Amino acid sequence: MLGERAQEGISVRDAQCGILLDILQGVTRGDAHGAQLLGVQLPAAADGDHLYARLRRCGGDTSRGVGYRLKGDVLDLQPKAVVLLIGTNDLGLGAEPEVVAKNVTQIIRALRAAGGPQPPVIVCKVMPSDASKQRPADKIRRLNELVDTAIAEAKDPQVIRVDTFSIFADENGNARKEEFPDLLHPNPIGYGKWRAALEPVFGKLGL
Repeated sequence: MLGERAQEGISVRDAQCGILLDILQGVTRGDAHGAQLLGVQLPAAADGDHLYARLRRCGGDTSRGVGYRLKGDVLDLQPKAVVLLIGTNDLGLGAEPEVVAKNVTQIIRALRAAGGPQPPVIVCKVMPSDASKQRPADKIRRLNELVDTAIAEAKDPQVIRVDTFSIFADENGNARKEEFPDLLHPNPIGYGKWRAALEPVFGKLGL
């Protein structure tokens, strides 16, 4: 089942992949559409002025699933950078924040300990959702805090945290319907804010 779901990723020649945007939690609704809204292009044109990406998302994926397919879907591509957003589906399935944070930390360590070039890892905070989606604000905040602590303790300058929680959260820590119509998946407005949060990091990394 996991292997079948992994086939949802865009099929392109690996050699064309400059940066790997590893958006794996299923918050994106479609690879090509999500890439466009994030301001990147799938590697089809030979235009060096654009940031090319391979989106390796699986709808409904969890941190455990990402860890399972990390080598084949990510490390074997030797990306210049990885953007990781994972955890909301774990919470939606009833996992405790402590368990999810441990899985996310293990993913980050595996990415940074890989043989050969070690890509910088851009770790997005889990975005707000809603208790009606089995993703209450307190659990999302707790998960983000635990990952914050793990990243701070590691003191690895190539692991970069991006705040993709507070830029979206309302006064109660929940998603806003004008950005997340179903309280889980961002719309074009949400993607635009996500892109704006990522662009300064890409710039500092020279991507």
